[in-house]
Amino acid sequence: MTFSINKVCLAGNVGGEPDVKKLSNGKRIANLMLATNEAWTHLGKSLERVDWHRVVFLSEGLVAYVEEYVRNGSPIYVEGKLQVRKYKDAAAAGQVSIEVVVSHPHGCLQMVRPGVRGSMEGQVLTYDRVFARADVPAA
Repeated sequence: MTFSINKVCLAGNVGGEPDVKKLSNGKRIANLMLATNEAWTHLGKSLERVDWHRVVFLSEGLVAYVEEYVRNGSPIYVEGKLQVRKYKDAAAAGQVSIEVVVSHPHGCLQMVRPGVRGSMEGQVLTYDRVFARADVPAA
């Protein structure tokens, strides 16, 4: 057996409203774009770069939570796996999509809000806890 790890951890702000879709098999998925920022100083000049990441939620409990609580600008933390998907677009041209897939049993979503002195605090929402809906905060 070969040793390998495929784990992605990202913290950033949601760009745009999440998109929830129902597939032909009846399952639902949620897609969103997550912005991560990197800032540094070079030769006395402040620089910043924003990277955009496509995040896909496949577990029904997480999809329901994203649909109800995650909005444009929401600061979130996600753990998932990196997946490369190849497909053909409407013009039959080959396309590649690199996505962070958040699903059962290893993915998680954490809503993040600034805490005291810049610390981060939030409720970790793993698939099992969200699916049970026991820990979903009131709106």
